Amino acid sequence: MRPDLNKLAVIVSPDEKIDIVIRQMASESKKVFNAGLAVVLDSNNRVLGVVTDGDVRRAYENGINWNDPI
Repeated sequence: MRPDLNKLAVIVSPDEKIDIVIRQMASESKKVFNAGLAVVLDSNNRVLGVVTDGDVRRAYENGINWNDPI
């Protein structure tokens, strides 16, 4: 992973629980440029996807299971 990627968004692995990712996004919101964005990387540092705080709000409305992987 490029070191500067950590400055742009929260970096998470695909097996992290949704609850943990949301808490990480909140706790790192002042440290990253895009506070409402998490980038999901695999073990080879390839981007699998992105999650926004808006995605989480919509999922919450639909009864998200906070223990599911992101």
